[in-house]
Amino acid sequence: MVLVGFGTHSGRVLAASRWGGAVHAMSVPAARKVSVERVLHNALGEGRTALFVFDGAEGDWAATLLGHRAIGVVYHPQMDRWRSYVPTVLNRRYDSFLWIDENNGALAPGRTVTARCRAWARDGGLAQRHLADPPRRG
Repeated sequence: MVLVGFGTHSGRVLAASRWGGAVHAMSVPAARKVSVERVLHNALGEGRTALFVFDGAEGDWAATLLGHRAIGVVYHPQMDRWRSYVPTVLNRRYDSFLWIDENNGALAPGRTVTARCRAWARDGGLAQRHLADPPRRG
């Protein structure tokens, strides 16, 4: 198993204001100081993307305890600086880390994936077929 982390300095994400709430696009404010996101934004420059694969030989930046923004299903942009950061040492938490300085690309694919999932469920879906005809053990 490979654990991949994600990070962004700013942009937009799809999330809800509460569990079970409607999902909508939300603005992500610029990362706070002394965070993984600010370190990468300052080091790599505006608008950059990068994939880091950790092997334990990284410099100080990946082995340093920093705040790391955690945006999930429920998100409150107005509380971002106080509630969205968790203490993290990147090369201990993840095997690799995908950096997208300004995240706006996640919005369109979500609609496509949702439409495909709905069509798949409407047409019977693997899970429904699997429950109706469970595999036999020999």
